[in-house]
Amino acid sequence: MRFYRYLAVVFAVMLFAGCTTQGTKRSSDRFPGSLYQTLAMSGCRVITIPELTASLPRVAISVGFDIDDTVLFSSPAFYYAMTNTDGPCSANRYGDHPLKSNQFWTDLSTDLDKFSIPKKIAFEIINIHKSRGDTIYFITARHRPDTGAKPLTNRLNHIFDLSNLHEVVFTNEQPKTATLREKNIRIYYGDSDGDMRDARSANIRPIRIVRSLLSTKSSTTNYGAFQEEVIYNSHY
Repeated sequence: MRFYRYLAVVFAVMLFAGCTTQGTKRSSDRFPGSLYQTLAMSGCRVITIPELTASLPRVAISVGFDIDDTVLFSSPAFYYAMTNTDGPCSANRYGDHPLKSNQFWTDLSTDLDKFSIPKKIAFEIINIHKSRGDTIYFITARHRPDTGAKPLTNRLNHIFDLSNLHEVVFTNEQPKTATLREKNIRIYYGDSDGDMRDARSANIRPIRIVRSLLSTKSSTTNYGAFQEEVIYNSHY
């Protein structure tokens, strides 16, 4: 009888040890052989879509999304702006500094965005917030086009099947902090350090979307520098 009691104790210890090992598994081990393993090993908190869903409050909230490299892969439009030869004498139609051209910013949000590709992760996250009844805002550092916010608002409405979408907010390359506070945003999704910094400044939850590996955006990204969470597989 004592022998069987001994076996029961040994089995219980082994089971507890196995659960403890599983429970303390390093976050980097969850994403073997991937970009996200590297991020996790550097100290970033990488989370999956189910983990994001489980972390959301039970009541409806307001959430914000950046646009370029967050919900849209818009590098094709920016690449055209920087490299086109459609101006007089095969010059760039937007001049020597395309990103300072009002015409470019108007063309981007009214026409060139037809070449921008919606990111798969954007559909997943936006659908989660839609199902919860959350209020969704798009807040971008783009320059406001001469035609106003309606063309881009309508495009995003159509792409993500949104109804009664608030007008896109353009901050003209200025910080987004004031807008995040004004709209009572609780979570802000973005790809850049500026997005994470502005969210932290507004005392809201920053969540990082990883840029496509084909992005032409040149600004640096210091993943984890703002204690933000990084969404797994968000570069797609």
